[in-house]
Amino acid sequence: MISKLSQALFMTTIVGLGMLGASPSAQAGNLAARFGKSDYPTSEPNCWQPYAATVTNVCTTAKFWSLPLISVGAGSFWATISAQGAASSNNVGCRTVGVNSSGTLVHTGGYVYLSQFGAAQNLNLATYVPAGGAGVVDCWVNPGGKLHVLTW
Repeated sequence: MISKLSQALFMTTIVGLGMLGASPSAQAGNLAARFGKSDYPTSEPNCWQPYAATVTNVCTTAKFWSLPLISVGAGSFWATISAQGAASSNNVGCRTVGVNSSGTLVHTGGYVYLSQFGAAQNLNLATYVPAGGAGVVDCWVNPGGKLHVLTW
C-alpha cells in the first residue's frame, strides 16, 4: 500500500511534468468585457452599464467598445467573445485588429455579427498578431446590446 505522502509526491510530479509541456491553448486568456474601453469616436462612459463581467450599451445609438488581447504571442488564433442582443435592432458585431510595434495595421478581420437573439451567443473571430505587436477586439454594440467575456 502506498503511503499518503508517496501518493501526494507522485501526483505533484505528474502535474509538474504536465505543466512543462503546456500547449498554447492551455495558455489562453480570458477577459471580462467590462474591462474594455469606449473611446471611439469619443469616450462615452455614461453609455455603458457594467454588471459582473458584462457591459451593456444603455444609450439610444450604437457605440464602439474595445478590448485588448493581453499577453498574446505572435501568430494566428481564434478569439471568441460572448455577446447578446434581444433582437436584430440590438445586434452586436465584433472584429479583431493586429498591429506591429510601430503601430502599423497588419490585420483587420471583418465584423462578425450575432445571428440569433435572446440568449448569449459566441462570436468567433479570426485573429493575427505579428511578432512584438498587439491585438484588439473592437465591437459595434447597438442599444441594449451586451458583451460578456472575451477568450483567446
